[in-house]
Amino acid sequence: MGAPTYADDSRDPWVEYITLTDEQRTALRVVARTDSNRPLRSARRMIESDSAYAENGRDQPAPPLRVHVQAIACRNDNGLLSSGHTGQAYPELGEAISRVIFHTNEIFEGTGIKLFFNATADLEIRNDTQLNQDFIIPPSEQWKLTQNPPLTEAEIDEICNANSTIAHRNEVANNYVGKMVLLFAEGTSRFFDENKQHWIISNPSGGGFSWEDLSFVKLSAYVGTTNAATEDYATFLSHEVGHYLHLWHPFYKISLTSSENGNQSLTDQQKVELLTQRVKEVLNNELANGIPLENVLNILNADTAVVHDTPPDDSGELLHYLNRVANGGDGCGLIGEVNLTLKNGAIVSYSPDRSLVMSYFKGCLLTRQLNIRPVHGDARI
Repeated sequence: MGAPTYADDSRDPWVEYITLTDEQRTALRVVARTDSNRPLRSARRMIESDSAYAENGRDQPAPPLRVHVQAIACRNDNGLLSSGHTGQAYPELGEAISRVIFHTNEIFEGTGIKLFFNATADLEIRNDTQLNQDFIIPPSEQWKLTQNPPLTEAEIDEICNANSTIAHRNEVANNYVGKMVLLFAEGTSRFFDENKQHWIISNPSGGGFSWEDLSFVKLSAYVGTTNAATEDYATFLSHEVGHYLHLWHPFYKISLTSSENGNQSLTDQQKVELLTQRVKEVLNNELANGIPLENVLNILNADTAVVHDTPPDDSGELLHYLNRVANGGDGCGLIGEVNLTLKNGAIVSYSPDRSLVMSYFKGCLLTRQLNIRPVHGDARI
C-alpha cells in the first residue's frame, strides 16, 4: 500500500499502457516488427537482438544503456528497523547488493540495459521513517482501525493512500540526478484480523513497487547473502526495475484473498479448487458477455492489445498450488498448463510463460529450462 494501485506488486490489478516516443525507443534499441508504438516490455524479450537491430538499417548495434544505481538502505528515525534491530551493516549490504546487481544484469543480458553499482560510492544508510515506511497513519486517525463496524477494504485503502510517503520518497530520490534510486525499505502492510475483527498495521511488508511517475524503486529491506537468496532477490529487483522502465504485468490477476492466504486450515488442494473456480468465473463471464470461445482466454492476457506474443496468464497462483499438490509442496514443479471445462462444456487450455520476469513467477524462473508438462482433465483441478 502507499503506491499507485497499478504499480503496487503486493496488490496489483490491471496496469496502464504506456508507449515510448521514437527518441526513447531509439535510445533503448527497441525494434518493433508489428507496431511502431509497441511499448518496452518484459526482460529477455523487451529488446530485439542485435541482428534484428541490423536488419532495420543500423549497421552497428547501439551501446548498452548503462543505468547508474544509487542504493539507500532505510531505517526509521531512531536508526532501527521496526523490530528494534539495527539491520544489516554497511559492508554486508554493499556485498549483498553488488551480488544482486550482478545476477540482475545476467537476467537483463541481451536487452541492451545494464545496471552499474559501486558499493563504496553508491550506497548509504539513511535514518528516515518516511523513507522506510509506505504510509504512516497519524495518531489522530488510528482509532479508525478498530472502529465497529470495521472499515471496508476501500475505506482502509483510502486512509493508507492519503497518508502515503511517496511524495517524500520522490523528493529524496530526485536529489540523485542521473541515477536510478533503489530504496531498500521495510514498507508497511495492513490486514484484517478475523479474531479481533479490526485492521492491523504491521511492518515490514516485504513487497516492492515502482512506476513511470515514481523517481525510485521500492524494494524489501533485507538482502540475503547466499547464492540462492541473491538470485531470488535479483528476479525481484528485475521485476521492479521493469516497472520503473514503464513495463506492466502481462496477466489478469486472479488470487486468494489475504484472509484465505492466512487461513492455515485451508489445504493446498482446497486453494487449487478456489482458484480454479475463480478462473472459470472470469472465463464464463466472458462467454456470457458474448465473447467467442476462441477469444475467451484473451481476458487473461493483459497486454494483448499491444504485445502479441505473451500468452494468457492468471498471475501464477493456480499453477503454484497445482505444483505444490503434485510435488509435495514444491510450487516450482513441471506443471505448466491449465485445462478447464467451462459451463458450456468447452475445454480451454493456457500455458503462462514462467520465464517472464514481469509476470509473478519470480521464484520459479528456472522453469524456462525445464520441459513443462500440462495438467489434463478438469477433475485434476
